Amino acid sequence: MSKIDEKTFIIIHAEKYERLMERLDDYELGEIVKERQAEKAQAIEVTLDDL
Repeated sequence: MSKIDEKTFIIIHAEKYERLMERLDDYELGEIVKERQAEKAQAIEVTLDDL
């Protein structure tokens, strides 16, 4: 059993690290989508011509 103050590290292949970072990015984007969907009731619908 490791102590709280003991240093530890894990080595993983670069490809696995990249996949992990992509999944983390996807998760964070998903959270943003959920937040924005909750705000949809406050949205104002416009057309491109209105812009």
